[in-house]
Amino acid sequence: MSLTLRQRPIYVLSFLLVLVVPQVLGLGKQFDLGFKPFITDPKRVPLSWDMFSNPVDRCTVTWTSPLQLGDHRISSLREVELPLEWDIVLDKIEQYRMMARALCPYSTEHPNSVQLQCYSSGGAETKNEFTCD
Repeated sequence: MSLTLRQRPIYVLSFLLVLVVPQVLGLGKQFDLGFKPFITDPKRVPLSWDMFSNPVDRCTVTWTSPLQLGDHRISSLREVELPLEWDIVLDKIEQYRMMARALCPYSTEHPNSVQLQCYSSGGAETKNEFTCD
């Protein structure tokens, strides 16, 4: 029985090395920069699997009066995306605030106000409300 070119063990090993070596080097660089599991967060470095080193904040955004966006009326960002876990995903609370303020001109009634319920990457929960200008 003859193995095809892609089935030869050397090619499989080479493929695995191409995947593993950059990850191991990236992880080593994170340890060099002070990463300690469960104690300090890893720093972002090229070619590392650092999905959990990017701190993100999450917010739910609602308006007291719905917005008119084309043919759609929405009163929450949750109505824009698939209802998985959060509204549209942004990294910082300020980005949610800026987006909510930018959508204020589409209000169906004036004055309209925005409510944000946010969870920071540090675990703090904040509630904020402001009136659309």
